[in-house]
Amino acid sequence: MDQFYTPTNLAQTLVNHVRTDEKRPYIADFTVGNGELLRAASARWPKARMLGVDINPKAVESLSRQHRSWLVVRCNFLDRRQRNASEELTDCGGKVSVALLNPPFSNRGAQRQRVELYGEKVACSLGLAFLITALSYLAPHGKLVAIMPAGTLHSEKDREAWEVVDQFFCRSVLSTNGDRTFKDCLAKTVVVRLAARSKAKTRSVARKVSPTNTKPKINPIPASSFLLS
Repeated sequence: MDQFYTPTNLAQTLVNHVRTDEKRPYIADFTVGNGELLRAASARWPKARMLGVDINPKAVESLSRQHRSWLVVRCNFLDRRQRNASEELTDCGGKVSVALLNPPFSNRGAQRQRVELYGEKVACSLGLAFLITALSYLAPHGKLVAIMPAGTLHSEKDREAWEVVDQFFCRSVLSTNGDRTFKDCLAKTVVVRLAARSKAKTRSVARKVSPTNTKPKINPIPASSFLLS
């Protein structure tokens, strides 16, 4: 997978979209890369607990050395067995106040990933698989803000997966990023925020879901055919 790290200004934008009253929030980036999202979060919440996860051993080693107060873990985040074998990830389940995410994704014929959210199994694109997997680590009051390919919002490949997500979370598209946002990569992206629904609203939305009337009403945005991670 190609790697295109989050620009500093976009990392700051994601952090600015988050509100939390916690004095020491638990902040996580499950595709941490070079750590730009956690650095922006650390500047805003100096007392926060920071967790970074990445499959790249060099990235993990570098961040562990640069930021000794952070917990940085090497793990293939989409591999259930590796997640379950990680004491750090097991311990943070259901505790993350804020998840910041710029996952790798591709629209160039990549196979769909199979993931699970609260017992609902779905198949979806690579980027959405990272997002859905991250949701299960949120605290009941937690929020997730992610950079996603614009095309995922109306892609047939991701339609059913978004329907499952929308049963449990309120979804907001906060902004659209131009195709020059990332260096050496032409990709239109959006910033998406997810916050848990109340149990009553979750049951209400679930009753409305049907095989013939479930597609979210979202204005289409042209999809990119490039990679981003």
